[in-house]
Amino acid sequence: MQRDLIFQGLTNSPWFWFTTLCCLVAAGLIITLLKYERQLVSKPVGMFLLFLRLAVVVALFITFLEPVSSWTFDKSKAGRIVVAVDLSESMNTPDRFASKAELLRWARALEMIGNRQTDAQIADWIKAYEAGKEPVWVSDAEATTDAKRQELTAFRKDNVEQILEQVRQLPRREIVKRLLTAGSNPLLDQLGKVGNVELKLFGGQIEPIDASVFKDLADPPANIAVKQSDLGVALDVSSADTATQVIGAVLVSDGRHNTDRDPVPIAGRLGSINVPVFPLMIGSERRPRDIAILTVDAPQTAFKSDSPVVRAKITADGYENQDLAVTLENPAGEPETKTLHIPAGSQHATLDVEFTLKAPELGRHNYTIRTAARPDETRDDNNQRSFSLQIVDDKARVFLAENEARWEFRFINNAYARDERVELKRVVFEQPFLKILPETFFPRTITNALAQPAGPTLFNNLDLIVIGDVAPTQFTDAIWDQVENFVRNEGGTLVIMAGKNEFPKNHKSAALGRMFPMKDLRIVDLTTATAERPPSERGFRLKLTPDGEKYTMFQFDTDVIDNRNIWNQLPGHTWGILGEARPGTTVLATVKPNEQPDLADERRNAVAVHQFYGFGQILWLGIDSTWRWRHRIGDQYHHRFWGQLARWAAENKSSAGNSFVRVNLRENPVPSGQDAFITARWEPRFHQQNPALKGYIEVYAENDAAMSKPLARQPLQFAEGRAGVSEGRVGGLLSGAYKLKLVAEGADLGPEPVITMLYVQEPTTGELSDLSANRDLLTKIAEAGHGQLVMPDEASRIPDLIQPPDRRNETREEQTLWDHWLTMLIFFALLTTEWVVRKLNGLP
Repeated sequence: MQRDLIFQGLTNSPWFWFTTLCCLVAAGLIITLLKYERQLVSKPVGMFLLFLRLAVVVALFITFLEPVSSWTFDKSKAGRIVVAVDLSESMNTPDRFASKAELLRWARALEMIGNRQTDAQIADWIKAYEAGKEPVWVSDAEATTDAKRQELTAFRKDNVEQILEQVRQLPRREIVKRLLTAGSNPLLDQLGKVGNVELKLFGGQIEPIDASVFKDLADPPANIAVKQSDLGVALDVSSADTATQVIGAVLVSDGRHNTDRDPVPIAGRLGSINVPVFPLMIGSERRPRDIAILTVDAPQTAFKSDSPVVRAKITADGYENQDLAVTLENPAGEPETKTLHIPAGSQHATLDVEFTLKAPELGRHNYTIRTAARPDETRDDNNQRSFSLQIVDDKARVFLAENEARWEFRFINNAYARDERVELKRVVFEQPFLKILPETFFPRTITNALAQPAGPTLFNNLDLIVIGDVAPTQFTDAIWDQVENFVRNEGGTLVIMAGKNEFPKNHKSAALGRMFPMKDLRIVDLTTATAERPPSERGFRLKLTPDGEKYTMFQFDTDVIDNRNIWNQLPGHTWGILGEARPGTTVLATVKPNEQPDLADERRNAVAVHQFYGFGQILWLGIDSTWRWRHRIGDQYHHRFWGQLARWAAENKSSAGNSFVRVNLRENPVPSGQDAFITARWEPRFHQQNPALKGYIEVYAENDAAMSKPLARQPLQFAEGRAGVSEGRVGGLLSGAYKLKLVAEGADLGPEPVITMLYVQEPTTGELSDLSANRDLLTKIAEAGHGQLVMPDEASRIPDLIQPPDRRNETREEQTLWDHWLTMLIFFALLTTEWVVRKLNGLP
């Protein structure tokens, strides 16, 4: 520590000279006064008084110079290094089919072979293996005779083969643990000399862990979701320690990534703030001999006597020109087996297989697609996938209402007319009628279309109403009141679509105003601007929001990435109505050129919006041209969208509940490790009569008939901006079936319990579909993060690559002395002493 005394008054020359002059005058007057006092007091007393008076002047002079005491000292400063370790399922794989060069590198990294004297020789062996040659096991200097060379060669080769075989049996997790915590110089200890190490474990989720606990960890923590690999969440360097600068991130992984979060931009953001990312690649780039079921595409709901089809993708590595038996285990009968042929010359083959599901009984049925495990497979726990299907004994009852048979109506009508599980009724108010036939092709009045008399229950037997470009004279205020009753009290689903002529611009119904989920509407018309372009390049495309991707009608593929790609390639729309979504609604699709729109952008540019309303729900579609999705692919996506929408509506109307409340699950089944979101919609009058109402969800096992002790009990919170709607979530459930019971405090729900079923199944991720290390992705992460890709035998380089901050932080502190209490004490002590001495000696 270094101390300094600084006089701030010296920086002001006029003040300094004025103070000096005043003090000199004062000193002169004091000396002059002494000549007169010498006549009254002795010389010692006079000299003592002179000393005291001059001391006061000096104290004043020093005070006027404003003295400041400052001291400077150094504080040590260490940065923070985040080490994220991948413990997902793929990291539990032993790399038995790795090349000998890779195995030898890992053995050297784990200190199973080599030392400083033999490192160069082992490096030569690795180069030989990489070149496809036999290593030179013995140098000329080590063997003087052929016999000695042969003996030493055989010994070394046998020793290396034994070591490589030991490495082949090590799972990737074990290699990571040894690299980080074992050996003569563990990597975590090396990093600890550079900065403060923060160790985290991840799969689909991430959590911190102490290094000492990790060293003895037998199994990954249950809450990191090992069935997934999310490298994006691994690069989250946030921490409770916000005061310490992050100086580097080490990503220990095989590079397998199977969520929709792109880790490369995240690494780029770290690199831009001088936090380099160093991926440490674990595992072999070689595809091991393995068969895996990659994806299963099956409907979640089907009607009785439907013939739903399940499609599966299967990858086969290392089994070219062989037959592969795929079996569907069907609860309705004997297993069904199909034989596929793996093409010759294809080391990595992707095969497609489909089965027609059979489930004559109502309820939920579980199915399994599997292939027989082969003795030489790397893993046999990725050879099967299970899924479930809900069979319901009903048809979706759909009603279409349109002013005239525009293109959108025609194709929706065709989609539902061909669907055997849809009971379709429609009305077209304006259509040609030459009176050759007794009546028009489509009914022209709602009562004729529904074969129901007008009244408050006109629409009650329906599940879904789709309203197009109808005129106010056709859909009067009375009709809208009945539609509102259908949605709010009967739990029906209403789809309202934008029209160029009448709807919604000319409608003033109060009921429609209460239900309408949008405001500040504006028209987007690109008809002329893009007319000359090919259909695939015209207009604007819909961009699904994260919430929209979870709704079944917007899912054209079970894989999130593939589904997103499908939507990106669908033809655009040349006309539409955008607007701002009202509070309490959910934006499902938006129109925005920005690749990363924020929530405010999504809500201002909404084109598809969902809203719960009473017991029912409303979907706004601001386009009139879903038929464009048929371009060059026919009915595939157009029919799937409208078919899934009808089943979604039927499922909503049949949700659990009574006249007081309806309970819905946002997604059912849900993947294990993911929360299930529950929504309870309370009847408005019931809610008003019970203002202290508090809802809870109790979770019971499916086979718990008594339902005496719940497995979990979660509260429901009333959603802000959504009157009568309370929401909650249930998580941490293993695969299986559960009963969810709604309980209410402060209200009576009636004699019959409100129960709905929740099904939890294994997530359909590609975690074990490809077991090779993904060098390309890890390289992109390293480049974006301004770091380097590191191999296990190079791990000791990482501490040298991380630039620590200046280890010394100079800190300067100051203390003013001129206004310090001690200065005042000295000043008044001198004055008091001078006064006492004068009085004792009889001076005035």
